[in-house]
Amino acid sequence: VYWLTVGFYVQSDENGKPKIVFGRVNRVQDTIPNEVHYYQLAHKDPATKLFTWETLRNHISMKNYYKGSWGLYIDIDGFKAINDRHGHKIGDIFLAKLAGRFISKWERDVIYYRLGGDEFFVMVDNHSKNDVIKRANELVETIKDIELEGYPFDVSASIGIVEINEKCKAYEDILDASDKAMYIAKADKTKIYHFTSLS
Repeated sequence: VYWLTVGFYVQSDENGKPKIVFGRVNRVQDTIPNEVHYYQLAHKDPATKLFTWETLRNHISMKNYYKGSWGLYIDIDGFKAINDRHGHKIGDIFLAKLAGRFISKWERDVIYYRLGGDEFFVMVDNHSKNDVIKRANELVETIKDIELEGYPFDVSASIGIVEINEKCKAYEDILDASDKAMYIAKADKTKIYHFTSLS
C-alpha cells in the first residue's frame, strides 16, 4: 500500500465558475501518514476499526444531504451468551470479525459505526425503503454467518430503522428514535427490524 498526498488547484473562468481542476502528487510514502494515524486514533474504535459514536455525532452534525437517508440501529441478539459461555476474549474476536465483514463490504453511501458493546449503527444515503429492508436482512444474515472454529455461535440481530430528514436530523433524535425502534423489533419475535419516523 502506498499513500499519496495530493494537492488540488481549481482554475476559474472570467465569471468565477470553476473550469479546470489540477492535481499534483506532493508526496508518496509506504508507511501510514501521521495525519491518518492520528485521525484513526481519534475517530475509530480500536477493537473493531469502525467509527465511534463520537464520530457519528460529528458526521451527523455536518450532514446536509438527506436524499434517501436512513439510520439503522443494530443490537446483537445472543452476544451476552458468547461472553458468558466462552469469555470476553472470544466475544471481542466475534465483534472484530463482524466489523471486518462490514469493512470488506465498503460502499460509497454506507458508513458503519460501533456505538459500544454489541451495538452498531449504519448510516446510508440514496436508499429507498425497499433498499433499506433488503440491507437490514443482509446485515442479519452477515451476523448469523460469523464463525470461529470450535466456538458455536447462536446469534442474530434486532434493527431499528429511522428516516433521516429535515424533521429528524439531530444526533439525539436519530439515536433515540432508532434505539426505540430497535427495542420494538427485539420485543416482536416475528420481525428483525422496525421502522419509525418523527412527524
